[in-house]
Amino acid sequence: MSYYAEFDRVFIRSVCGYTPLWLLGDSSVTEGRGRSTRMYRRWSVFQSLIGVTEEELLAAVEKLKGSSEHWKRGGKWVDDEGLVRWVKSGCKHAVVLEDLLKANERSYLPCVLRDHNGRTVLSAQVHNTLELEDWIYQAKRAIAADSTLFPVITPNYGERLRHPGKDRSRNPEEKVVLKRGKYYLSEHDDKGSTWVIDRKRALIFSAQEANDLIGKGIRGKIVSASVLDAPCNFIVAYNAHNSGPTRYLCRHSRSGFKYTLDQKGAKRYSTKAAAQRAMESAKQKIPSYTYEVLELDEKPS
Repeated sequence: MSYYAEFDRVFIRSVCGYTPLWLLGDSSVTEGRGRSTRMYRRWSVFQSLIGVTEEELLAAVEKLKGSSEHWKRGGKWVDDEGLVRWVKSGCKHAVVLEDLLKANERSYLPCVLRDHNGRTVLSAQVHNTLELEDWIYQAKRAIAADSTLFPVITPNYGERLRHPGKDRSRNPEEKVVLKRGKYYLSEHDDKGSTWVIDRKRALIFSAQEANDLIGKGIRGKIVSASVLDAPCNFIVAYNAHNSGPTRYLCRHSRSGFKYTLDQKGAKRYSTKAAAQRAMESAKQKIPSYTYEVLELDEKPS
């Protein structure tokens, strides 16, 4: 049975309301080749709603109710109650365009209005909230005259976004490190930065200091410094179509994942929850494989 899966979402906030965008995939369609094969996914405007209130969004999902399996999110089905939570959470964590562009190092957001033949009727490169509101106003006028028109807003071509403000809820004095993939920031000055795999060499900052660095252009993810003491004993194992030797996840990214037959070469996760998130992400790329999280006894060298 084919299904839709949500990989990411962001609600953009402006004076005229919320514009909900989501990264949706179709399990019956794949992209990429070989080990990089994954479920096809693209950004779109949820229910073609632009510049609407929370009440209008709730009214829109009310019409969708009547199923316990609307789409999958994080490996679980979104049911009728989940629809309401999805809208309220999206509105609560909505961001302004300027912050979204800054977090993703982009200068503009492409906003297009198309007709049923795919022809572009209205197009703009939106750089800020004021320009977004102007485009929404023009788009709504055009849609009022021709209901077959629909908006197309694409932050990128099928990849997750960096979400601004996710670490603002941290205590400013909390000890954190900056991480980029499997690398930790170990040195930083006016001349540049150094990133290393060895956790013992990671620089430790307060959450406020880390946010300031990101604001200055340092690309990295803020994680708790407790990760430096974690045993990292969790790995992801899987079997391809229940045949052949067990394989172990050794590299995982948005574009796909790679494996190793040697357990010692497997990517290690600091917590079981982190390993499970990686497993669910891999499962969405190739759902036909059988996956499991293993906890090892020995400590990584």
